[in-house]
Amino acid sequence: MHKIPISVLFAALIALSLVACKKKETTNTNDSGTNSASNFAAADNLFGDAFKVVNQAAIQKEIDQAGKTTDTNDLCATLTLTPANNTVFPKTLTIDFGNGCLGSDGRFRKGIVTAVFSDFLLAANATITCSFNNYFVDNYKVEGTYSIQNLSTANAPKFGSVVTNGKITDPTGKTFMWSESRTSTMTAGMGDFNYLNDEYDIEGSGNGTNVEGVDFSMTTNTPLHVKTSCKWVTSGLLTITTTDIIPISATIDYGTGNCDNQATATIGTYSAPITLP
Repeated sequence: MHKIPISVLFAALIALSLVACKKKETTNTNDSGTNSASNFAAADNLFGDAFKVVNQAAIQKEIDQAGKTTDTNDLCATLTLTPANNTVFPKTLTIDFGNGCLGSDGRFRKGIVTAVFSDFLLAANATITCSFNNYFVDNYKVEGTYSIQNLSTANAPKFGSVVTNGKITDPTGKTFMWSESRTSTMTAGMGDFNYLNDEYDIEGSGNGTNVEGVDFSMTTNTPLHVKTSCKWVTSGLLTITTTDIIPISATIDYGTGNCDNQATATIGTYSAPITLP
């Protein structure tokens, strides 16, 4: 029987240890990448919902362009416009969901969104600055500053939006941070004031810190498609890059157009489903 030198056994043991450490490191990196992808998807979805809420409220209070008010309210919120005089700007629109109610879109919201309009929503270069007061969407708390600018052209309505110091607290109490800059170009629903048939293509970039304290960034590869009649992104592709132990990129695929709360995060050959809030 041949004896194996101690030096060879020792080298083999070191090699096995390195493989085990590498496997653990890779697993942790994948988890971090998946968390970053999931946290981004949640934050993007919730701030995108704020855009829809403000847009819908503006139409209901008819400060999109006409300037008069109406009592129509499909948001299940109390809408207060100050000043009520339709020739005076800036205007402050308070969207108060109180202790909570279920909207016609199936989302449960509570708390207050305050939107300050520099001009009518559809006026060239109009800006809307939004803030949140104890505001929750489906038990996710939303904080930060959200600003919108009308960038419309002769070809299509277009809006730029910026999230500054965004903070999301999930239903378990975990928090993650998010900031972004993006554009939303209307692709359907032009020419009427029925917000339920509006559709947008969204492009942009941003950065955040996930629930583990790991920084990450995002950029869109294929525009994200949203419909105001659906709570979630229906299609599109983007890339998330983390700065964990090993910098790694993940893609998020929102599917091919179905209105559902499912997306897929892929890191190399590793894929995991994401459930959107």
